Amino acid sequence: MSEVLVVAPFFFSGYMFTPAQLNGGFIMSVVVLVGLGTVVHSFVDCSISVLLWKCVKSTVPGIKLIRG
Repeated sequence: MSEVLVVAPFFFSGYMFTPAQLNGGFIMSVVVLVGLGTVVHSFVDCSISVLLWKCVKSTVPGIKLIRG
């Protein structure tokens, strides 16, 4: 969500978007593309982290998850 807040001023200033991108409007250009892109990227990062953790955990049997 914070990415949308960062990109929104650039949308309204017209600085970083081409006229073709601006034709879709604020919702399509910023909220959907940036917001949805952020969610998908986060899921990919999480999946990679889980796979790496499983590999490390099985390779190093003495390692434990630190709980705070």
